[in-house]
Amino acid sequence: MSNRALRNVESTATTCNPRVNENESNLLRFADLNSLNGCISNLSNERCPKILCVDDEPSILNSLKRLMRKLQYQVDTFTTPAQALKHLENQECDVIISDMKMPEMDGAEFLAASDKFSPHSIRILLTGYSEQDATIRAVNEGNIFGYVNKPWDNEALLALVGKAITKKRLVDQSRFEQKKLQASYNKVCKANNALYQQVKQANQRIASNDSLVAEKYRDLEAERDSVVEVFSNLINRQLGRDGAFISNVCEHAKLFCESLGLSQTITKNIELSLKLCALGKTLLPENIRRKRFSEMNQSERSLYTQYPSLGENCLIPLTFLADVAVVVGTHRENVDGQGFPNHLKAEQIPLEARIV
Repeated sequence: MSNRALRNVESTATTCNPRVNENESNLLRFADLNSLNGCISNLSNERCPKILCVDDEPSILNSLKRLMRKLQYQVDTFTTPAQALKHLENQECDVIISDMKMPEMDGAEFLAASDKFSPHSIRILLTGYSEQDATIRAVNEGNIFGYVNKPWDNEALLALVGKAITKKRLVDQSRFEQKKLQASYNKVCKANNALYQQVKQANQRIASNDSLVAEKYRDLEAERDSVVEVFSNLINRQLGRDGAFISNVCEHAKLFCESLGLSQTITKNIELSLKLCALGKTLLPENIRRKRFSEMNQSERSLYTQYPSLGENCLIPLTFLADVAVVVGTHRENVDGQGFPNHLKAEQIPLEARIV
């Protein structure tokens, strides 16, 4: 296996091993059990974390169960991947720990298959030093959070599992908050879609009367602007934004668009996008919203860089804001491809988004 392949694995998945090299030493810096116990105590009001372990050696499973129960985790163990997959059909778990070398199905195949039944679980692989090629395949195919070389160091393994549980909690909290906010938006979407359909039907009935059609569209635009103002006020309140500052930014954007000779439609889309571009941030956990980007760890940055897509997804059901939704989803892209969430470049980014 090439040195490049090994470096790719090390940068993709976290590994713990008592015989670490320089690249692996970063993990052990976080293997302080006092910090881990503090992390677990913060989650004490939540349900007991569920850990699923798969290994064809019962002695390994017994060791893992004893180790995990020290921190009061709920541990389910299975000696075959088939048994574990059957269990996952009816019950999702927080963390899945699997051996790499098993007779029925190897760890890479099992972890990839488990994604069908428990897609939000965090996956950890147990592997030997002679199985690096298989480990690379597992990382690529099984969405692996970390891999552990046998024999493992107990403190480092517990630290890795603790970080996996913390990540799972952040993901679950984000999904829960998104569902709550989405439910509120769906009510607004339903009402405004009904209004849009009414205006559309009226337009068909009075196609011969241009002045009346124009009046109805003005009413629709007024309703659209009202909805955007409601959203903007909610965003400002949730994020502590200064509404006057956003208004000033919109006025400067209008003047800029006029100087470029842009159409009224593009100018209006830019104004609405400026008011809604931070919508996705309201779906992030509060502890992430309060941090500067430079203060976030890797998992927090991964969640943060998805906020434009979260905002776009919330606006998609509002058909009269379809163009604005695209701008909201791409407003943090850079012409050099260093932006997020999709690393678009130059002309791949809509003009409105480049201006915003």
